[in-house]
Amino acid sequence: MNIQQLRYLREVATNGFSISKAAKTLHTSQPGISQQIIALERELGLPVFVRDKKRLVGLTKQGEQIIARAASALLDIDYIRKFAHSVAKTNSGQLVIATTHTQARYVLPETLSLFARKYPKVRVTLEHANPTQIEQALASGAADIGVSPYIGTGRPDIVGLECRRYRRIVLAPKGHPLLKKRRCSLEDLAKHPLIAFERSIFARQMIIDIFAAEGLTPNFALTAIDADVVKACVEVGLGIAILIELAYDPARDAGLGLLKADGLFPSSVTSVAIHRRHHLPPCAFDFIEMFSPKWNRGRVENALLSKKTAKRHSS
Repeated sequence: MNIQQLRYLREVATNGFSISKAAKTLHTSQPGISQQIIALERELGLPVFVRDKKRLVGLTKQGEQIIARAASALLDIDYIRKFAHSVAKTNSGQLVIATTHTQARYVLPETLSLFARKYPKVRVTLEHANPTQIEQALASGAADIGVSPYIGTGRPDIVGLECRRYRRIVLAPKGHPLLKKRRCSLEDLAKHPLIAFERSIFARQMIIDIFAAEGLTPNFALTAIDADVVKACVEVGLGIAILIELAYDPARDAGLGLLKADGLFPSSVTSVAIHRRHHLPPCAFDFIEMFSPKWNRGRVENALLSKKTAKRHSS
């Protein structure tokens, strides 16, 4: 048994038991993968995959346990490799951050600037994704850290560190009748078209739930993929929008007005997400502390080791 065989097992299993897809992912040949899988099964003395003629169609009961152990072993091997690399090259390398467009556009630039000054040789890559995709990138090792307004609690292998809170505001085009009201209610807002984020964004569901609690249904007129597009649609009169306060600049967004709607919507919480089993390069700890000073390296490491959610440590 060797590391290459374990990788072949994992990739075939994660690619729907398609050897051809696994071969493309690993940049190798299909016959090579097939031969190595057969050799491993012979060594183990039991089948890992269920076969229909020559096709792999699933995992045997023993195969399920073997794949789980193989995936865990590969995580540990990857951790060791990255750890050794980070020790050898403390102030260089790469930091991959998976984040939403809004966080990349409005929340992260200041921290990225500070980080670049301290680590000029570290190449930072921002991967734009929705919260679900961010968790997937962390799980696969494609990203070192995630920055998102929502980190689900369904994955015990991913820790969410609550870092910042931003007030939610309601924007309307200049001249909109709601701008004349002393204070807007949910009922007022429900009467007007609403520009929202695309369906996979957590904020959209939050808005639906808040309106539903009052027996109301928001009138979604248009769905957009980021805050800049949402604001552009509002400015031309297609509807109103609910965004984080940081996304609104009165000088830059001269065609928009701020509605008096305080207290209608909860604050938006920005979290940094990290995977318990993946090695975090030293510079990543500094990035997290620059972004949220309360999360120094010691507290982050404690959160990674704790079985409790990191939320409870974020006060």
